[in-house]
This record gives sequence, structure tokens and C-alpha cells, in this order.
Amino acid sequence: MFQTDDDITITITPKNPESRWVTLDEDNNILSEGKTPGEAVEEAKETGKSYTLMFVPLEGNTYIF
Repeated sequence: MFQTDDDITITITPKNPESRWVTLDEDNNILSEGKTPGEAVEEAKETGKSYTLMFVPLEGNTYIF
């Protein structure tokens, strides 16, 4: 594993424990969340801000895409 001083670790905790998708603004604040990526994106679009879509895995689970 390659690591530099520029690496950033972000912990994302949705308000709703069933949310698996969140959108983050430029400062890594949660703009929206949803059970599906579409739900999170639709809410983020309403803010008019730029966003990044992120998947939030359940702890202890393995996901294969």
C-alpha cells in the first residue's frame, strides 16, 4: 500500500442507517442520502451544488461490483 502525507480519511455516517448512498459537497459534508444512488442524486440536484456520489458499505460486509 502506497501512502503519502496527502492521504485523507473520511468517515461517512448517514443519518438513516438504511442509507447506502450519499452525496458529498466540496467540503465533504453530506448533501443527501438514500437507499439507492438515484434517491441521493435527485436530492443533491435540488441543492444546485456540485457533489460526489459515494457508496457507504455496511461494516463487516464484503461487496463485489
